[in-house]
Amino acid sequence: MLSSLVARRPALTLLPVTCASAFFSLSLTPSFISLIFLLTTLLLYTRTHALGNYAAPKIISVWITLTVSIATSHLRPSISALSSPLSSVASLSLLSASSSIIALIPIVSRNSIRLGGSRAQMFVFPVLWTMTWLVVSRLSPLGRLVTWTPLSGITSYQWLRRYLGFSGIDFVTAMWASVAAEGLGNMIAEREEESPLINLEDDNDTPSPVKRPSGHLVPSIVILLALALPSFYVNPLPLPPISEHTTAFKVACILPPSSEASQLTRFLDETKHYTPQAKILIWPESAVTFETSSEKTAAFEAVQQIASSSKTWIGVSFQDGGNKSVERRSLNGFRLIGPDSNQEEIVYYKRNLVPIAESFSQTTPGDDPVVYKIDVPIAGEKTATQPISLSASICLDFSTPLTALTSRPELVLAPANTWHVDVGRAMYQLARARGEEIGAEILWCDGGKEGLSGVAGDVQVGPGSWVKTIGVPSPANDSRTVYGACGDWLPLALLLGIFGSLWIVQDGTPDIKRIPVSVIAWSKLRIEGIATRVRAITGQNQRAVASEQPLLINTSD
Repeated sequence: MLSSLVARRPALTLLPVTCASAFFSLSLTPSFISLIFLLTTLLLYTRTHALGNYAAPKIISVWITLTVSIATSHLRPSISALSSPLSSVASLSLLSASSSIIALIPIVSRNSIRLGGSRAQMFVFPVLWTMTWLVVSRLSPLGRLVTWTPLSGITSYQWLRRYLGFSGIDFVTAMWASVAAEGLGNMIAEREEESPLINLEDDNDTPSPVKRPSGHLVPSIVILLALALPSFYVNPLPLPPISEHTTAFKVACILPPSSEASQLTRFLDETKHYTPQAKILIWPESAVTFETSSEKTAAFEAVQQIASSSKTWIGVSFQDGGNKSVERRSLNGFRLIGPDSNQEEIVYYKRNLVPIAESFSQTTPGDDPVVYKIDVPIAGEKTATQPISLSASICLDFSTPLTALTSRPELVLAPANTWHVDVGRAMYQLARARGEEIGAEILWCDGGKEGLSGVAGDVQVGPGSWVKTIGVPSPANDSRTVYGACGDWLPLALLLGIFGSLWIVQDGTPDIKRIPVSVIAWSKLRIEGIATRVRAITGQNQRAVASEQPLLINTSD
């Protein structure tokens, strides 16, 4: 039987499975089910194999297997990411090795941490896994792009994004993997008990799998199924353009065909052609480059004339090289120009620069995006207008949360420029997930050769300008989502609360004696420290007073 083979030779069976599943699971757009399968395999391996006398070499073999699989899976879209293939492969190898070793930390640590009973123990790995990627995503310059977080196949748990962001998806993924690994681990342990065989692979240095009661899986499965229930009532689809509670609104992405004309001329001509069809038109990331301030001013004036004559809003994405004389690096910016030259405009500069590819040649002020409101004429109405809240972010900025916004935008303008269709697909799905977190639609305009552009789930691959009709809430709703207001602080607090509960619970019941232990110990140390300090100060004061008092016995004789 397969389970007996896994019990006797886990390296022979689980390592090839890990290699294959990592190749398919850890693409640029990880899938929910395939990632659960990979984590289940890794948890089984560490449970049945990597606990013996030679655990370190076994874990290193898993790390190398994961690194090779990830690098191979990402090789095609990454080979042209940097200026030379050699530097691209080197960077890819480093990222693959780093993400693999980070992922193995909670997987291996899970076997060393024993908190509470068997039911409580089921939550140890999900907490460790979610906490690990939460910290990594905030520290890494690539944000969520380097994490093992599913971007597709999560329809049943998609509603969690508005409350817990990516952390909610990470927790559910790890929880399902933990349940699957425990169930399969018990089956392997049963087979081992029925037909005990000598482990010829490791000279009996590997401990036999331990069978745990299967009843502890039931609460975990019930919780996971309960978390999927809201998906039957919460609709993650975009708002319909025409309904009682929405207003139809047309937007456009300007992607002009190649020609001998200058870059600026091509975009100006294409914009003029589409202004009668849409009210907001945006250009892709770095659509034009300005070497001097005078070039930038002249270009903005030309765009202003088009916006004023057509009563539209035009988003210009540009590379500003006007400050190279001082910093020798350019700015990657976006400016939304409206029909009224006196109206406040959106001016935004890219915050998250691509390491190596952009970080050496560009700079950023690091300012967070803000929310602006504009009054857009309603289609079919001569004088009626609809206020719309807008914000902007550029490409890799979506690798980090948009929780700095003080109110909910209805539309986030998102120029981008990717170099491969797989990268474009990953960034588009990541941007849409960020939009779900804050309750906003994302207008994604990718100027890459095989870029993926779209809005409200309607996408296009490659060049060619397009116009889409979307629905915006009427009346407008400025209230933020739970995650938009709390950010990562809420999932962090919940994770710490769960971890604390696991520490308190012992054998399925709360151990009251353990609740105040750390508090008492800490308080005792603080009280003893304060008492020691008080005694020291009191002693110093008593000695000082004694030295100041006159002696009663004359010792001079």
